[in-house]
Amino acid sequence: AQMYCAADVTGIITFLGAVAAFIQFAVVNCGDVLDLPAICGAAIAGSVAGAASTAQTVIGMQLACNEFQQEPLKSLVVTARATDMETGGAISHILGRRLQHMYDEPVIGIKAGH
Repeated sequence: AQMYCAADVTGIITFLGAVAAFIQFAVVNCGDVLDLPAICGAAIAGSVAGAASTAQTVIGMQLACNEFQQEPLKSLVVTARATDMETGGAISHILGRRLQHMYDEPVIGIKAGH
């Protein structure tokens, strides 16, 4: 349970850091003067967001490689994968496979010689 909470907390920190960086960059871009403190603040906020994002990824890897390999979660994952394959990807279609969809179209275009 602590790993799930840690993933949520690092996700929130990532989001807040990105928002802070975007706001500070907006101050820099919308002003008529060079605002070095805002640029520095945006760099710091972006670094915090990046570090939190890395932590969230590591936590997700730990969950996927360790916790989801233990029973009963392993059986649930195996059953969901088998059901998805039996239904022609219906579960993946409903839940979404973002990276797969993102890369399918360009690969098709490359295979077709476009």
